[in-house]
Amino acid sequence: RPDARVYLYETWHRLDDPQGWLARIDGDLERLWLRRLLYPAVRQAGPIRLIPGGQVMAAAARAIGAGQVPGLSRHEDLFAQDAEGRADPIHFNDIGAWLLALTHFAVLYHRPPAGLPHRLRRADGQPATPPPDAAAPVLQQVVWRTVTRYPATGLVAAVG
Repeated sequence: RPDARVYLYETWHRLDDPQGWLARIDGDLERLWLRRLLYPAVRQAGPIRLIPGGQVMAAAARAIGAGQVPGLSRHEDLFAQDAEGRADPIHFNDIGAWLLALTHFAVLYHRPPAGLPHRLRRADGQPATPPPDAAAPVLQQVVWRTVTRYPATGLVAAVG
């Protein structure tokens, strides 16, 4: 269908990746996600937009590590925990889910996520664990800065 919009959702690597979690996210975007997946698919099928989930997770992790996100102190704050309280090396928690929902919103609707609610409910009706109130606007800015940085999202032209 020519009217269907198609998106490639870039994910991330395991926190315990032997090559380094951030190093893999940084190195794999162009080499694997864009050159090996997105660009060939665009040549064959037409327009496809990128939802840069891994890039947003990395940008948020860097902002957290730099002390720029009030109430969050380490990138593991975005990930679920196992039964022993250790960070799940791949699955995000409620805060990570919220962050990625903002990413999808920004790319799908070509709108900044600033001001979107951060206190939400899970599918079962229970309150999701929100990001700290002071962290929400900072992370919303991180998302927008990140998604508008990559032409493949379709947002660079839309905002620039």
